[in-house]
Amino acid sequence: MALTRRFIGALLLGNFPSWPGELWKDCEHRDCKEGGTSQQLRGAGEGTDRPRHLSSENLCINGSQIQNSNRVGSNACFASKLGDECQYHCNEGYIAVGRHVCQSLQVGGALYLNHTFFGGQCYRLCQDMQCSGETVPVRWLAGGCLETRCKAKDSALRDLAQGNYDLWRLARSNRSGVYVDHVSMDKSKQMGVAPGQNNYQGSTDTSGLGLMMECIADSMQWINRSEFLDRVNLTLSAFANKLSGDWNLPRSVNGWLPRYFYVLNGEPFSQDEWSVMATGLLYSGAMFVRTYVSQHEHSAAGQYIVNLVDNLVSMVRWDSMMCMQQWDNATNTTVAVVAPPSSVHATGIPYLQSSTGVCSDILWPTADGSYDFNEMMPALWLAYNFACRGQLGNCTNAALENAWQAWQTRRYKLNEYWDGFNLLSKWSCYVVQFPYYTTHAFISDPTWVDGFKNMWRADYADYASPAYYAGDVRYGLGAGPTLPWCGGGATYTADQLESNPNATGCRMWSPYCIAGYLPNDQDHISGQLFQLLAKGDSVLLLPNFLPDCPGNSCTREAHILGRKSLLRPAWNESGWITMVDLSTELLGLSTIWLGVDFFKNNTNHFP
Repeated sequence: MALTRRFIGALLLGNFPSWPGELWKDCEHRDCKEGGTSQQLRGAGEGTDRPRHLSSENLCINGSQIQNSNRVGSNACFASKLGDECQYHCNEGYIAVGRHVCQSLQVGGALYLNHTFFGGQCYRLCQDMQCSGETVPVRWLAGGCLETRCKAKDSALRDLAQGNYDLWRLARSNRSGVYVDHVSMDKSKQMGVAPGQNNYQGSTDTSGLGLMMECIADSMQWINRSEFLDRVNLTLSAFANKLSGDWNLPRSVNGWLPRYFYVLNGEPFSQDEWSVMATGLLYSGAMFVRTYVSQHEHSAAGQYIVNLVDNLVSMVRWDSMMCMQQWDNATNTTVAVVAPPSSVHATGIPYLQSSTGVCSDILWPTADGSYDFNEMMPALWLAYNFACRGQLGNCTNAALENAWQAWQTRRYKLNEYWDGFNLLSKWSCYVVQFPYYTTHAFISDPTWVDGFKNMWRADYADYASPAYYAGDVRYGLGAGPTLPWCGGGATYTADQLESNPNATGCRMWSPYCIAGYLPNDQDHISGQLFQLLAKGDSVLLLPNFLPDCPGNSCTREAHILGRKSLLRPAWNESGWITMVDLSTELLGLSTIWLGVDFFKNNTNHFP
């Protein structure tokens, strides 16, 4: 299922970061201990001087006062039932962040909130600055307060987009052009791997998305054309094994790539595991570059890039993607193995294949004859088009023909339902956002795009519901780092739609998902992003060790919107930012200036 890609990544990371301490100096009535050990019941010692027994008048005495607001003393919050919200405003020099709602909550089966008002805070401003005219405030944490800058609306979003690209530059190895899986904004964790990675975990799927980011950077004129060609050339050359020295990136006998490998020499982290999913995303980026260069660069250097991608395509046996079940006499069990191209029994779409042809983490057809929708669509689409060129609709590779036609039927018969929404999936935003930006068959089809839009609507509705009680602009059903104590021991999770508040874990929310949905309603979602920038709680200021800051002399203030926890508002992901998840922020933001047609045109590889 969709989680496979996420959990394999989390398991292979190995060296998990130690989470930063609470960043808010004035965390007020919150338990300020971070690091995954504190699970004490919220209530005792919170919010008011009065005894902590439940009053017959006020159902939620705990947390009924909000420091630095009008809700103190005799004007404390009042609730007659669970779910009642306390409206509040903050004192001068503070801003309000979050809804303050009367609720009870279990975390990991233990009571965490017991009839407690929770969720609203007043954050202190470093300076009480009012932005005027057409400018909007951009805020971020600086010590114990929020720093403020006033920016024109377009500049605020451009700076956010360019800040995202800055991290992609940090994630890319100068030696190989390969992008690492994750980065840290903690300068002390840098390992001397130019330009500044904190790990050696080269990532195949992240590199495919990184190639797309370079096309965006070229179109936005953040880099010049010569630099663009040099950067994509190096990355593509690494995967074509054309680098000098000790570089050697192995492939399976059918050409599939490892998902993770040593970024400096190509040695795989796992010796017998080849990722169909990651290979698909890598080639999605490579083909995006090919189509983009074909349209915009007709020089010899441009033609070299086109030829290089064509060489890469020829390195994969795309007709070997599908799997079938087979009896194994040695173990007296049924196993899934790579099927012959002509097999009509090959219906499995695998995430992984082994060197001996055994398939694992497989999507099999559902009872209605289609497949559960997920991020395998880009790989299937490419395999079908590469293996069936000139035969689309009647391909001699029966397995791919049948699989593609079955996949396409899912857009007409949605099999996931949540709170009145008919959906492609209940999983995180990447499940639909990756196909939207990488797969022409998705982005150019109005029915698929309707499914993309419905996922956004359900995402927002979930966070507005009693499962989260967010209900403002804090939503985004994403994937990424989490806190182990409330995440069931996990340090990485892929979130899904949930109606039960006791099953929401750390109540994570991912603003990059919001940006990834920008094509659904650009004006409305841009307004939500402005509100997030103004609140500042999810804004991360990038440090001055980024590649465009030689000698730590950078004066440009660049930001991203990072993953957060509603349950522990002071936590952020600055110690471990997974690039594959952050990618949808820039993919979505770029449509503001480049338009959706930028992705329709540059994924149209097979006109």
